[in-house]
Amino acid sequence: PVPVVVAGNDDQRLQTRPDAFTYTTLIHAYAGADMPEAALRVLRQMRSNGMDPNVVTLCASIRACCGQRGRFWRQAVEIYSEMQEAGMLDHAGDGDGPGGEALRSIISVMAHTGKWKKALELFRTDPSPSYQTCASMIEAYSRSGMWEPALKLAEEMVSFRGFQLNGLTYRALIRACRKKRRWQTAVALFQQMRANRQTVTEGAIADTLLTFRSARGAWIRALHFIRAFSSSVITSEEQEWEYISPLVSEAKSLLKNGPQARTNMRSVLHALLALCDDQAKWKISLQVHKVLVEETNVSPNAETYERMMVACAKAGEPEQAAKVLSLADRWLGPQMVSSKLHVGVIVAHAQKREWEVALSKLLDLQRNGVHTGVGAYNAVMGAMASAYQWRQAAELLRLMDIAGLQPDYTTYDTLIDVHEQCGQWEKALSIYERMEGHLDAEVFERRSRSKMHRAAAWMGFAVDETEGAPY
Repeated sequence: PVPVVVAGNDDQRLQTRPDAFTYTTLIHAYAGADMPEAALRVLRQMRSNGMDPNVVTLCASIRACCGQRGRFWRQAVEIYSEMQEAGMLDHAGDGDGPGGEALRSIISVMAHTGKWKKALELFRTDPSPSYQTCASMIEAYSRSGMWEPALKLAEEMVSFRGFQLNGLTYRALIRACRKKRRWQTAVALFQQMRANRQTVTEGAIADTLLTFRSARGAWIRALHFIRAFSSSVITSEEQEWEYISPLVSEAKSLLKNGPQARTNMRSVLHALLALCDDQAKWKISLQVHKVLVEETNVSPNAETYERMMVACAKAGEPEQAAKVLSLADRWLGPQMVSSKLHVGVIVAHAQKREWEVALSKLLDLQRNGVHTGVGAYNAVMGAMASAYQWRQAAELLRLMDIAGLQPDYTTYDTLIDVHEQCGQWEKALSIYERMEGHLDAEVFERRSRSKMHRAAAWMGFAVDETEGAPY
C-alpha cells in the first residue's frame, strides 16, 4: 500500500510501514525544501527500520546537504565515502549514471560551503567529466569568486570537449566576476551569451548589473551596459530613465516564461535598485518601483523598500525617505515595515545635517520600542559633530548606554572628532580611554593610532610610539 504522510508533524510519521521508494521521495522533498537536517533524519530512520539505501537514495541525501549553505557538508562527505567503499562509484565517469550523479552532488555541496579546493580534488577524480559535472565545478568556482579558473574551465569545455555553454553556466560565470567586480569580463560574457542565442533568464541581467556595484564610475558603466538593449544614445542626466527603460522592457518579457519569471523580474529590478542605493539615485529608484507595482504586477517585498530607502538616505532626501516609508506601509502593511526603513528616515535627516529632527525621530522610535541599532545613533551623532554640538553628542552616548547598545569604532571616532574640534581635549582623552577598554585590542590598535597622533599634535603633545598615548 502507498503510505500516507501526516502533514504538519515534525517527525513525518507514516500511517503504514514505508518502503524504500517512500523514504527516497521524502528525502527528495526535503532537499527541494532546503531542509537538509530533516532529509538526513529520514535517512537514519530508513536504516533503523532495516532498509539499506540504494544509490538513488544516497545521491538524494548528498544533494540535500547543499541546503543551508552546505552546513552539513561533513555528513555529505561521509555518505560519499560510504558509496565509494561499497563500490557504488566504479563508473563515476559515466555522466548520466549514478556515479556521475554522486560526484556532481558532492561537488555542489562543496560549492555551497565555499570549499572550491576540495571540490577541485573531487572533480579531478573523473577522467572524462560530463557537462553537468563541469558545470558543478564552475558553480564551485563562482561561489568563491574564482573567476579566472572558472573561465579557463569554460574554455576547455568548449574547445576540447565540444560542449556548448547554456544560460545557467553563463550566469555562474557572471556571478564569479561579480564577486571580484570584474565588470568588463561580465559584460563580455553577457554579450557572448546573447550572441550564442541563449535565453536571457535566471537572473543573468541582474547578476551583470550587480557586477558594477561599488566600482568607480559604476552608474555610467551600468548605463552603457544597459545600452545593449537599446539603440538610443544618452545625452543628459535627465534621460537616464529613458536609457534604462529598454532593459526594464526586456525584463518584463520574462514574465511570459512562467511562474519563475516573476522572481527573475524582481531580481532584475532589485539589481537596478542596488545600483540606485549604491549611487544615491533616488529618482530612478522611485521610477523602478512604479514599474514594479503598476506595469508588471510583481509584488514588491521588504528588500525593494530597503534599497529605495538607502538611496534616499545617502542623497540626504528626508522628504523622499518619508515617501518610501509611506509606500512600504501601503504595499507591505504596517506589520511588515522593518525598523531599517524608520532608521533610513533618521539617516536622511542626519545626512542633511538636520540633527535636531533626526534626534527627535530617534527618541520617538525609542519610546515606541522600535530597535534601531548602533547605526542610527552614529548617524545622528555625525550630524551633531558637523554642527559642533559636543554636549549633545556626549548626551547621545549616555542614551546609548541606557538603551544597552555597545558603541563601535565609528561612535568613538565621531565623539573624539567633535570634542577635538571644540577644544575639549580632556574629554576627548577620557573617551579615548573608554574606547581602549571596550574595543577589541587588534581593531583598537589598528584604527585608533592615527586618530590619537592627530589629536595629540593638535593639543601640543608628543606621542609615545610604544604606548600610543600622549605624554
